[in-house]
Amino acid sequence: MKELLTKQEEEMLNQMITTEDESSLLKAAEYYRNIPIPEGLSGMVAETIEQHAKKEKEKNRKMRQKRGLMITLRTACALAAAVVLFMIPLNMSEAFAKQMQDVPVLGVFAKVLTLRSYSYTENDVNVNIQVPEITVLDAEEGAGVSEGSGVAAGEVENDRGMDAAQGGAELIADVNAEILQIVEAYEADAKQRFEEYKEVFFATGGTEEEWGGRTCDVDVEYTVTYQEGTRLSLVLTTTESWAAVYAQRYYYNLDVQTGKTLTLEDLLGSDWKQICNERIVAEIERRIAEEEDMMYWGYGADDDFVDVEGFESVSGQTNFYINERGNVVVCFDKYEIAPGYMGMQEFEIVDAK
Repeated sequence: MKELLTKQEEEMLNQMITTEDESSLLKAAEYYRNIPIPEGLSGMVAETIEQHAKKEKEKNRKMRQKRGLMITLRTACALAAAVVLFMIPLNMSEAFAKQMQDVPVLGVFAKVLTLRSYSYTENDVNVNIQVPEITVLDAEEGAGVSEGSGVAAGEVENDRGMDAAQGGAELIADVNAEILQIVEAYEADAKQRFEEYKEVFFATGGTEEEWGGRTCDVDVEYTVTYQEGTRLSLVLTTTESWAAVYAQRYYYNLDVQTGKTLTLEDLLGSDWKQICNERIVAEIERRIAEEEDMMYWGYGADDDFVDVEGFESVSGQTNFYINERGNVVVCFDKYEIAPGYMGMQEFEIVDAK
């Protein structure tokens, strides 16, 4: 069941998505009007999700700052810890070991596998979690699987190679720790938010019949979008679905040999800002010209939004990943450069080199 929108919320929704298909909006509005729900609940839900979005973005920013500091301070303990984390599940589960063997190798130093995968239902919350882990390989393992990667086994054994391996191990340990922290915190917070929503629902006069067996879906999944040689691009996605759908992405673009988090400048060169800005503006204009209902803040046919601040330029904090073709894909969150109904926006930067 969906929640009932108040009159004020319906007016706000109509204003935000004026380019949406009118008949679809009328059907949706009629559907919402026919479902009774306690007064005041919709406002609480919207406020809760908005606060969660701000909290997650700030948490993500702080985590990345902390990870940058930790990389400069860690020692060989990071490599030992990563190896221990790898060996424990491998020894405990024959099926896990077989799954690990089937994972494609990134290069000399690392591969990606599913550290945890589990599902359960608790208090009307359906949880489906996949936790990735980037696993360190030692020099001998790397020598056996690095054919075609451009790194010879002998090179790994010299001082420069050992320093690079150490840097990669430190980066990997930090990323693994960050991902695990994100997943554990998100799982706990999502369940708590739904429980609070449920309590308010009944506290404001809602009945079991009105509740109608509604549930909350909490999902975490990951995608390895690119892996070639020692470079890896991974996207972690958390999704929460109940009165509304909220998704948050975390992007990891790594060189596991050098221990470096890749930047747009690393991938596109010194003119990365100009390259990205030109490609993105051109694509926005192309999309608007080809699709009548397409709209971005500051662009489009609707005069109400032409003066709204929209996309201006990428920055060092702009999210991106590398796709299977090796191209950069610049990403913007929902509402960041376009109305919410258009969802997350992606722009592939082609012919940039």
